[in-house]
Amino acid sequence: AAGDEGILSIWQASGKPIKSWPANTRGRIFTLDFSMDGQHIATGGIASGVTLWDLSGNVIAQLPSHGAFVNSIRFSSNGQFLATAGADSLARLWTAEGKEIATLAGHEDVISVITFSPDSSIVATADWNGHIKLWETSGKPIREWQGHDEQIRGLDFSSDGRRIATVDRAGNVRLWSHTAQQELEFFTYQSGVNTLSFIPGEDLLITGGMDGTARVWDLDGRQIAEFTHQEGAIWELTSASDGYTILTGGDFGEIRLWTIYQL
Repeated sequence: AAGDEGILSIWQASGKPIKSWPANTRGRIFTLDFSMDGQHIATGGIASGVTLWDLSGNVIAQLPSHGAFVNSIRFSSNGQFLATAGADSLARLWTAEGKEIATLAGHEDVISVITFSPDSSIVATADWNGHIKLWETSGKPIREWQGHDEQIRGLDFSSDGRRIATVDRAGNVRLWSHTAQQELEFFTYQSGVNTLSFIPGEDLLITGGMDGTARVWDLDGRQIAEFTHQEGAIWELTSASDGYTILTGGDFGEIRLWTIYQL
């Protein structure tokens, strides 16, 4: 976990702290991700490049900045790639060790989110203008389309890689085929949405909102569950590979671990 103070902390699932260290002395950490083997962490934020760490807090590699801030970082599921994006409207692909592979140029505004398809063959990016782009891992563009009229805040692939879900800051969720055909749209009623994720192995989506709720939806746009932080917005969430455990991060440094059975 990381936040406004630039401190990176590692915790056990029980909530017991393992280790903390300063990961950005210049300000906030906006984004982080674990490598697939769980041995490295990549971080990025305000006035910083991307840093690769081991679990003891040692710097493995320091990668170039994306301008004023780094918005999104993701390791591929096959363990081979790292993708980064941010304020300079560029996305970059690296080896998991930090060697640059390709620069993905073509967005005209800040890239808000970057992610890989489940088989690690496709990179998806989305920006503040509502554009969505798909790329090969060589950096070759595949297709692009105008997905939203608002700033896109979340993007994720379904477990089978056949669908892409996106959400804008107003709370409009859209479901797309991998060929960019829109299949569904619904509104979340969460006073704005900051993040979205598919639940692995399930035909379910979860959204995190400014109203402090995380809501679970089926792929017909029906809300089937909701849970709430005590106060403040939810800024990030993720689902464990078991499909039953959900981690949410919100205002005031609050992190919560939930199970589907609690919803």
